[in-house]
Amino acid sequence: MHWQTVWGTQSFPQELIDTTIDYLQYDKVALQKCCLVHPMWLDTARFHLFRSLRVSNAPHNMVGKRKEGATPKNFQAFLAFISYEASDGFCASVRTLFMIGDEKDQDRDTRTPVDTQMLASILMKLPRLRVLDLQRVRFQERGFLTSHIPATRFRLDLLSLNFVGSREDPVSSLIGVLGLFTELGMLRASYVDGLRENADVVTLRNPSIVTLAAHLKILRASLKGWPGAGQFPTVQVFVNMMRKSETVSSLRWLEVKCNIMREVDSLGGFLKEVGGSLIHLAIDISELFRSQQGV
Repeated sequence: MHWQTVWGTQSFPQELIDTTIDYLQYDKVALQKCCLVHPMWLDTARFHLFRSLRVSNAPHNMVGKRKEGATPKNFQAFLAFISYEASDGFCASVRTLFMIGDEKDQDRDTRTPVDTQMLASILMKLPRLRVLDLQRVRFQERGFLTSHIPATRFRLDLLSLNFVGSREDPVSSLIGVLGLFTELGMLRASYVDGLRENADVVTLRNPSIVTLAAHLKILRASLKGWPGAGQFPTVQVFVNMMRKSETVSSLRWLEVKCNIMREVDSLGGFLKEVGGSLIHLAIDISELFRSQQGV
């Protein structure tokens, strides 16, 4: 049977083509070649090629000095690419996006800046994105919270925040990011810095901020705070934010690692409100005993 008759017409079942290409999902070279065979091959091959993307900020010695408040060129380039150059098929293929700042930069004040408007634009351009992982970035404010509430909100299976924070108003910045979503299947937050004790109590009195937080539903949450009494109360701030949202009635799964005592106190109050609906709860307070024993 002629090749064109088998693979080049609709007479050959698309399901068999998809199944065959699925076996090549980890072979990038083969997938690139499959994209060029026939339009019937393109969607499946492209999905495997682009379903997980990693956008990393180049080291400082490669990009030179960065102006204060400027967004890194590669983040800008990625947004420009998906806005003006990428095909709809490419954008629809992306399921997981990692946005990673300079891994060598430990100072939160010079960490890679990202603002909520950029995140909203990326979410708009990637309609089937299910996982967003933000690492080593600094959220910067541009009047987002007080100027308007986003008209379009999104859903994700997972939002991961690792070594993120803000220099000026971290609680408002975090709620600005969370305010982009109506539902998160999983919120994972580890080592969020810049948070000050009781800062969330003051910030959550702002009506516009409360409005942003109120609509959010989180189904599962994993929170991990900084070790040491002098570090930032990550768990406390996130727990108090969730108490202001619809998460109180939607949360079913919770894992928490508390490293300072005031986080335990906040968690206790939160569990009184959500404890009846939880089906999974895991609390790690081992760091408290280590600090008391000087280990």
